[in-house]
Amino acid sequence: MHHMAPSPAAFKCAGPLSGRVRVPGDKSISHRSLMLSALAVGESTVEGLLEGEDVLATAAAMRAMGADIVRDQNGRWTIHGVGVGGLLQPAQALDMGNSGTSTRLLMGLIASHPITATFIGDASLSKRPMNRVIEPLSQMGADFSASPGGRLPLMLRGLSPAVPIEYRLPVASAQVKSAILLAGLNTPGITRVIEPVPWDLAQLPFADDSTAFGATLVRVFKEKNVPLFVKPAVRAPMRVLMGANMPAVLIELAFMSNGADEALLGNADWQAGIVDGVLAALTELRRGGPGGVPQP
Repeated sequence: MHHMAPSPAAFKCAGPLSGRVRVPGDKSISHRSLMLSALAVGESTVEGLLEGEDVLATAAAMRAMGADIVRDQNGRWTIHGVGVGGLLQPAQALDMGNSGTSTRLLMGLIASHPITATFIGDASLSKRPMNRVIEPLSQMGADFSASPGGRLPLMLRGLSPAVPIEYRLPVASAQVKSAILLAGLNTPGITRVIEPVPWDLAQLPFADDSTAFGATLVRVFKEKNVPLFVKPAVRAPMRVLMGANMPAVLIELAFMSNGADEALLGNADWQAGIVDGVLAALTELRRGGPGGVPQP
């Protein structure tokens, strides 16, 4: 066997990748924006919707119950809602595909309406139990005929008016909480959900420091003229925030996405102002400034 002698090779570095990527919208918010818009009276618009199969299953279900939902060529969704209490009886079974979120949230939505709906899904979804949602919604008056183990296919008969409940979640669950609260929208009285909390935040050793930091941070931002978008609630189109080049915790300082403000998230000066404000607030607290305790 003959072996070829190694020969030198030359490699040249390619140019750097550059560009801008706009990530899809948040799935959880996309589901809820369609449902809440379908319950509103009049026209709502949603931009940045995540157009995956799960969210499209929610859109199809809301159409089946009377909402007019249209997407234009620019990806902007327009929803004409039926109003709270106005959902119509679907003519066919609601196909949830593989979306557990669609199934559980829509069960809550329908539970307090005087309609009957059958939920079906693919083989994977049909293996997942729905008992965590069935239990509280049954307490509110909804009637369920489910496959063994609380699985799909299942038939839900809603009740209107439903019975308000106070429900303590055995384990924290955004889907179960949302299902109960959605049912509560069309339920007279007060519907209350209590989530399990592993500790009392007010008793944690850093609680006072966190409060002082928050107050100092807001004051520093005001001094540096960094806009925090603290605005009164107004009627406005919804946008599912996409492509933010900032940590979510900073956006949550008070940012509410809309066409005018969202552009600032990619503005280098605005980002620098946020970072400078956080650094200044931390430095001030560490030195024992207003509200702070000197740190070693």
